[in-house]
Amino acid sequence: MGELDFLIADKEKAVIDSLDLPDNAGGMIKVAKAFYNASDKIDLNKLFKYATAMKNKSMCSRLGYLQESK
Repeated sequence: MGELDFLIADKEKAVIDSLDLPDNAGGMIKVAKAFYNASDKIDLNKLFKYATAMKNKSMCSRLGYLQESK
């Protein structure tokens, strides 16, 4: 069989994508749990860079809420 190449999101991008479309990630409760469980392994600068690039105020608000309640 041939080799298949595929991209895997890094942790920070996966968090942002989950916050952007939480229903596709199991709901906001699961996204929050994943964020809290991985918070010590996430590069916050990279996370905020991805967030601002999305230009989605609702998603940024969700991220801010999670970050402040951590």
